[in-house]
Amino acid sequence: MGYELYITRGANWYDEVKEPITLEEWFAYIKSDPEMRLDGFCEAPLGDGSVFRGEDPSIAVWVAYSEDGVGDNHAWMWHRRGNIGAKNPDREIVAKMWRIAQSLGARVVGEEDEEYGPDGEEIRPEPPKSFWKRLFWG
Repeated sequence: MGYELYITRGANWYDEVKEPITLEEWFAYIKSDPEMRLDGFCEAPLGDGSVFRGEDPSIAVWVAYSEDGVGDNHAWMWHRRGNIGAKNPDREIVAKMWRIAQSLGARVVGEEDEEYGPDGEEIRPEPPKSFWKRLFWG
């Protein structure tokens, strides 16, 4: 299991997106970014010594990730249903996803619809001001 984040143009990542990120756009982005490499697969060692291998022509890896190749870490991203996804991204990967999203006219959201900003941190909406605070302090 794990937690996924998505680059999306939709109101949320799980509904059909009116303006999906197309596979062609994703490939064009990867080609334009020297920090990205299209691999078409991902591999990860499992606890029992075997290796999980996932294959999908849209799987790309962020090769400039500071943890790339350290302890089998890689920053894989893939295209799915008009979005770009990543599983269990750390703050550095989320910040890269935000930069990709800016290039694609999109935003970064998590499974629970929370949004992430340029520093890789969740954007917390400002709490509404109370009636009395607005009345007396503007």
